[in-house]
Amino acid sequence: MREIALLRALTEAAQSRLTQIAGSRDDRTPSQYVRQRDPNITAAAREELERPGPRRRFAEGPTFHADTFNADVAWELEQLRAAGVKRAIAVELTRPELGIPVVRVVVPGLEPLSGDRSYVPGARARAQKEQAG
Repeated sequence: MREIALLRALTEAAQSRLTQIAGSRDDRTPSQYVRQRDPNITAAAREELERPGPRRRFAEGPTFHADTFNADVAWELEQLRAAGVKRAIAVELTRPELGIPVVRVVVPGLEPLSGDRSYVPGARARAQKEQAG
């Protein structure tokens, strides 16, 4: 359901921003934090987001609703396969004493915004560019 997806995306964005502010992740080096504060990277990301192109209202976007969480995950995996992604890796990180379910998902082959100076297009991005001419 698109409303749930939007809520989860906003929650993750807020968590990411708080992590950047706190600088407390032990899996990131200080240079990664500095790079993310680079105004050129911010400008490039903003430019990419504001680039003219086809637009649609949120309510007009595709949606999917299943009766179970597992069916939702199966649908998401099928969408990734249809896009040429071969693997998705999920790791359960829940600490029972906290009572908050946590899962980390890594999808090899997906790429970040291309505005970062260190960005190197992967195989999927190169193939898309080649198809576009």
